[in-house]
Amino acid sequence: MTRPFLFRIDNARDNDEFMDLRRERHGDRLFSGTAIKIGPGWIPDYIELTTDEAKNETRLTLIELEANDATARASCRKYIPEPSAAIIEAFLTYLETVISQCRLTADPRLDGFRSLRETIAQSNKIVVQTAGAIRSSPDFIEVFPLLDQPDQNPLRPKPPTGKKHAEIHLRGARSLSRAEVDGIRRVVRLLYAVAAGKDDNGGLWKSHKNLRRKPLDFAIMRSPEDFPVLRQIVFLNPQSGAKLDCDKLLSELVALWANAGKKITEGQATTWVQAFFPTAMKFRAQQSMQSIFAEARVILAGGPQEARTEEQEQRAKAKAVNTEAL
Repeated sequence: MTRPFLFRIDNARDNDEFMDLRRERHGDRLFSGTAIKIGPGWIPDYIELTTDEAKNETRLTLIELEANDATARASCRKYIPEPSAAIIEAFLTYLETVISQCRLTADPRLDGFRSLRETIAQSNKIVVQTAGAIRSSPDFIEVFPLLDQPDQNPLRPKPPTGKKHAEIHLRGARSLSRAEVDGIRRVVRLLYAVAAGKDDNGGLWKSHKNLRRKPLDFAIMRSPEDFPVLRQIVFLNPQSGAKLDCDKLLSELVALWANAGKKITEGQATTWVQAFFPTAMKFRAQQSMQSIFAEARVILAGGPQEARTEEQEQRAKAKAVNTEAL
């Protein structure tokens, strides 16, 4: 049995029709909203994964959409010289982000994407190709093999390294490493920038890091005495880590959001920071700020839902205790 998955990378409105036309083939195996770059920074319009469980094979297709046949054929050919192994590695990293977002937002497609990840890892062979299509048709005009797979000779996927993703747990007073403090600094700065509507930076991560003042910095300096922990994280920049009161940090984030006219709970703040931390630790120098802010928006959209669920569980436990007391 073959299973096709379709990932929409470029969210330009011109590409809406193609997804609508392909929807019948993919069912609920569709996803959009996360960026991925191939080679020197090219962003494909779509990526299609087709798995054949009987043959234990996977086929990855980079799709370029254009208005006419000739342009589509030329556009998709730019991927032909790219190394297939690097494309597979980039897609697996992308898929981990998709899975994290689905987990955060309780997306019902989570199990399907987890299954896809396992299928790729266990595939006997993987073929990478590039295809051109026009936006008004669901079919490919032409499919090209990559130069390192001229006869579509399969690649064998590398075994999983077992490397754990970076995590952070915010509870009580903790001694944090320099990397952990830097990760928290990234998270709170970026989430606040999105919440405050200051997420219009069109540059790269490396240039954004060098900005002398960011929206969060200005917000703290309006009343620095109210945000001692945030001030420590943002301005002291310890070179050998720091000891932070995580509970105080969360209460300061709630107050910071309140100053911006947005009401959140400490549960929401905890969910947002802990969920975004692994992603923030993996930012690359050449990564676009728009893709980073897009991932931050997903966190802010999904975080409150999880926080409410946690609060509901706490209320249920309290109700159960009261019932036993009666």
